[in-house]
This record gives sequence, structure tokens and C-alpha cells, in this order.
Amino acid sequence: MNEPTLDTTTPPRQPVSTQKPDARNFEDAMRVQLQKARVSVGLAAIAPLVLLPLGCGASALLGLLPSPLGAVLSIVLAAAAVGGVVLGVVIGYRTGPVKNVDWDTATAYERRLTEPLAHDVRVVLAEAQHRVRRRTPHAFGAHLYVMRPDPSHREESCTIDAGGCVCAPYRLSAALLPSRRHPVLVIGERLLTVPHTLLAFVLAHETHHARRASRTLHLLLDLPSLACWLALGLLVPPPLLLIAVPALWLVTTAARWGDELRADVAAVRAVGPAAARDYWAVVQDARPSRVGVSKVLSAIARPLAPHPPFSLRVALAARITGPRP
Repeated sequence: MNEPTLDTTTPPRQPVSTQKPDARNFEDAMRVQLQKARVSVGLAAIAPLVLLPLGCGASALLGLLPSPLGAVLSIVLAAAAVGGVVLGVVIGYRTGPVKNVDWDTATAYERRLTEPLAHDVRVVLAEAQHRVRRRTPHAFGAHLYVMRPDPSHREESCTIDAGGCVCAPYRLSAALLPSRRHPVLVIGERLLTVPHTLLAFVLAHETHHARRASRTLHLLLDLPSLACWLALGLLVPPPLLLIAVPALWLVTTAARWGDELRADVAAVRAVGPAAARDYWAVVQDARPSRVGVSKVLSAIARPLAPHPPFSLRVALAARITGPRP
């Protein structure tokens, strides 16, 4: 059997006359993109608390207009908000997670990254790239990027190996940044040092999100779902919000958690339950223990999290005995 090779396919080089002189280095562009992503995750968690009252306030102001005109403007504004955001997401998917990048630098970065890695790790990375490429047929290639701690996070004071550290959530996880042409697999740098079966489990989960149904669901549950909170305030009468708000939260949360759990199941069946158990054990040891106010706030925020509770995912992995017959 031929040994898998790393997918370092790059897009055809454009003519010199069409090259953008200000194209950015891939590594620098990804570093900035991930910093923005961390900020946007926090903002997305509180966005409904802002957008819903904003929609209600706009609806109240439009209600001061003559009856047909106010109602029509509310509908038009809500449709424009949701439609505009959906259009923006489609354009963003087609143009890629990072823009104006010299993709030749992505290939060079990948080679520097993978050269010192163990053979088994390189094989796992190659197989993951192949699955993403196969499930994104229009892509020029599936790129790799490794998440590392911020310079402010000093390695000598990190307690990830002795009781848990705040850096664990991104150093022991991975993510797929979907794109029509340039999908990127973002991998926590600690995953490159654990047994390769644990890396295979995490990447099997992420490559499940490269499937058309999964990536479409995630794109729709991102910004479009936030626009729905604004539309809800614009269109739904205040008395009915007591029903509509929990319903929207329940539907979006169930869809997110359901897709994450399906990816977990697919990963366990692809790699095996032993790798899943070992991975969750490593994550459990690396997570910081929460006490006092931090523990209370974490429990309150858990229903709003985009991922299912840790205990639920561990219990699900324990119930799967192996590949589907």
C-alpha cells in the first residue's frame, strides 16, 4: 500500500500581472484571524442580549407610524437583516476564512511544520487533509495551521501538565475553517505531541464538519442565527417573546449540539473508543478546575455554549463500542 503523502496542493499560480503585491504571509494572516475569532466568540455569546432589545426598540418606534406602514417596514428591515447576513456568509465562504494571502507561503509553512514530526503524525495529518479535500471538491487544497500560546502566556509558568491551565481549550483542540477554495485545519500544538491515535480522533471529528450538511449548518448557525434575534424583536409581539425566545434558543442549541455529537460518534467509529477515552482523559487532566464564582458562572453559561457539556461527550464516547457493523 502506498504511504499517504501530505496534501500540499496549491492553487495554480496566477500570472504576474494579476498577482496582488500586498498579499500577506499565511502564518501572519492566520495569527491575526484567530485573534479576531477569539474576540468574536465572546461577542457572539452576548449578542442576543443586545440584538433582541434592539429589535424590540426598533419595532416600538416603527409602531408609532401608521399601522400598515410600520408593519411593512418591520418586515422589510427584518428580511434585509437576515438576508444581508446570509449573503455575507455565502460571500465569506467563497472568498475564504483569510483573505489576500499568498498561498505559496501556506505550502512553505506546512513543509516547515511537518518535517520534524513523527511519521505516524504526518500520516494522520495527510489522511485528514485528504478527507477535507474529498469533501470540498472545489478546494485547491486543505491547509494546516498550528495554534500556539500567545507570547504573553509564558511556557515556564504554564500549568497544563500539573493541574490544568487556561490554554488547554485551544492547545488540545482543533477546528476546521471552511472555505470553497482554501479550507484550513487549525490544530492545537499539543495535539502534535500526544499519541497519534488521539490526534486522529480529533481530526476525524473536525473532518466530519467538512461534509456539506455539517458545514452548511454551521454557516447558518453563525451570523444568520444572530440576525434572527434582531428579526425576532422586530416581528414578534412582546407577549409572544416569552415563547419565541426559548424556542429559538432551543432550536439553535439543539442543532449545534446535535451536529457536534454526530461528529463525535463518527470519530469514535473511525478511530475506536480507546482513542476517544484516552483523549477525553488528557483533556480532563489539562482543564483548569473551577471553584467559587468561576464555577457558578461556568454552570450558568453552559446552556449557551456552542459545544455540548464535557460530561455528555465523555458518556457518549463510552457507550460506543466500535465501528458500525
